[in-house]
Amino acid sequence: MNQIIRGVNTFKNRIKSNETKAIATLLDSWYDVEKAIRRELENVVLYAQELARQGITVDEYTLNSIDRWKELLAQVQKEIKNKKEFARVIEDMRDKGIKTGLGTADYVLDKLGVGFDLLPAREIDMYISMLDGKTPIGKLLDKAYGEASNGLKRGLVDGMAKGLNPLQIAKDMANQMGLGLERLVLIARTEQARAWRMSTLDRYRQTGVVRGFKRVSARAKNTCLACLLDDGKIYDVASDFSDHPAGLCTLVPILNTGRTVNWETGEEWLSKQSDETQRKIMGNSRYELYKAGTPLADFYQIKESEIWGPAPAVVPLKDLNSLTVVE
Repeated sequence: MNQIIRGVNTFKNRIKSNETKAIATLLDSWYDVEKAIRRELENVVLYAQELARQGITVDEYTLNSIDRWKELLAQVQKEIKNKKEFARVIEDMRDKGIKTGLGTADYVLDKLGVGFDLLPAREIDMYISMLDGKTPIGKLLDKAYGEASNGLKRGLVDGMAKGLNPLQIAKDMANQMGLGLERLVLIARTEQARAWRMSTLDRYRQTGVVRGFKRVSARAKNTCLACLLDDGKIYDVASDFSDHPAGLCTLVPILNTGRTVNWETGEEWLSKQSDETQRKIMGNSRYELYKAGTPLADFYQIKESEIWGPAPAVVPLKDLNSLTVVE
C-alpha cells in the first residue's frame, strides 16, 4: 500500500480509538438514565396489567391516552436531554474529529511537497459552528429519545400481548429502550467522522493549491461495498464529500500541478479477491449477479439522508434491472 495512505490510516486509527472511549462513557451515562426511570417504568407495567384485568386491551393506540405512559415518556425525554454527558461526548467527538482532520490534511500536503508556508488552519470554534449549523446537538438527541420511546412502547405492547409477568415486561422494555443508546453511539461516531472529513477537505480548499480530491476507503471483508466502489473516484475540490453514518472514508488531494496519491482502487482490489471475500462483501445475490456479468458500478448509488446528507449506498436488489437471487 502507498506510504502516504498508510500514514493516513494512522489518523484513522486515532478516530477508532476515540470511538472506543466514547462508547464506554455513553454506556455508563445510559445506565444512569435507566436507573432514574426504573420505578416509573415498573409502575406503568403494573397499571397496564390492571387495565388488562379490566378487559381493556393495551396497545399502541390506548397507550397514547394513558397519563402514566405520557409521564414515563416525558421523564425519559427529560433524562436524555438533561444528561449533559451525552451532549459533552458528542461535542468532544466533534472537537477530536476536527483536530484529526487538520492533522491528516497537513500530513498529506507535506508528503506531496506543499506543506511549507501554509496559512494557519481555521479556528476550531469555526468548524464547530459549521457542524452545529447543519445538525444541532439538541436535534440529534431528539433522535435518540425517539428510538428509546419506540423501544419502550414495543417492549410493553409485546409483553402484554404475550402475557409475560411484570418483571419480564419491565426488563424487556429497558432492553428495547436501549435502541436510544444505539442511536447515541451512532451519532457520536458519525459526528466525529463527519468533523474529520469536513476539516480535512476545508484545509485542502484553504491552501489554494488543490483542485480536487479522491476518496480513500478501507480494504477489508467488512468494508461497505458502496465505499469500495467509490474508492479512488475523483471529485472537484468544490464538491461536498459525504459518507454513510459512522463511515470512516477519508480523502487525499489532487494538486493544481496534477500531483496526487495513486493506489489500487477499491473496485480493482475487490475484483482480485477470492470468491469467499467477494461473496462476504457483496452478499449472495449481488455476488451471483456479478459473476453473471453485472458490472460492479451497477451496485453503487448516492442516497440522501435527512440528517447527514448524501452518502454512498448500495443499490437495493429490488432496484437492480436483473434477475436476482434471494439472499
